[in-house]
Amino acid sequence: MRREWFPIRARLNSSDSTLVYDGRLLHGKTRLITKLRNLATRLRGMGFRPSQDYLWQRVTWPIQERRLGIRTTGVVRLSELGVPTSQHSDYAPISFGCLRRILKRIDIRAGKDVLIDYGSGLGRVVLVAATFPLQRVIGVELSEQLTRGALDNLANSKDRLKCKDVKFIVTDATQYELPDDVTIAFFFNPFRGGVLESVYQRLCDSLDRAPRRLTVVYVHPGEDAERLFKGEGPFVLREEYNDWYNPGSFGTIMIFNS
Repeated sequence: MRREWFPIRARLNSSDSTLVYDGRLLHGKTRLITKLRNLATRLRGMGFRPSQDYLWQRVTWPIQERRLGIRTTGVVRLSELGVPTSQHSDYAPISFGCLRRILKRIDIRAGKDVLIDYGSGLGRVVLVAATFPLQRVIGVELSEQLTRGALDNLANSKDRLKCKDVKFIVTDATQYELPDDVTIAFFFNPFRGGVLESVYQRLCDSLDRAPRRLTVVYVHPGEDAERLFKGEGPFVLREEYNDWYNPGSFGTIMIFNS
């Protein structure tokens, strides 16, 4: 579950959990001149560098989705799925480029590392991670409808994945006990408040049971995330930098090691 930055609105088809996009944006029901006017307004407000990144990602995302055989682009409001939103973020995927740059920075150990993505949504992080030689990849998601879409994406992309042990689990993250072989935990600002605090404590409990190197990647952290992971717990900030995590959105990425 993610906050909204990507401008394409989408909803889930209740019968088969496929994404249905806003026809005004993708199916030509709005006149071309209106689209161009709206785009020009957006670009003027963003400035040159964000505009350049925005246009590049809008062009390349569909290509990268076709290569992998998935459909993960768009924003899905959690309120439309009946999911509580006070401490959870709406679904919107991280950019492919930002995600791949992160995965290359964290020194994946082939056949040894296990990655978990909290708030896995339609599965972009999980499935792109599975193109790397991980031992196992897990997605944890509260919404059953989003997870059905992720499972469809897995079925369509499995022949393109290096990691063959991929699972999506529908559960409340606060109730999910972290497997003690997980070595990489990925967060794209999926939740905050008490939910994040509970998940953080489960990470700490797992380290108490099974001391090991556990890398935490946090994209676009809020105040709660910075307070917890930069506090006096078992995690040490290894790297903090900025990247274009969504079209036109430039923000913080933190990488911690236990």
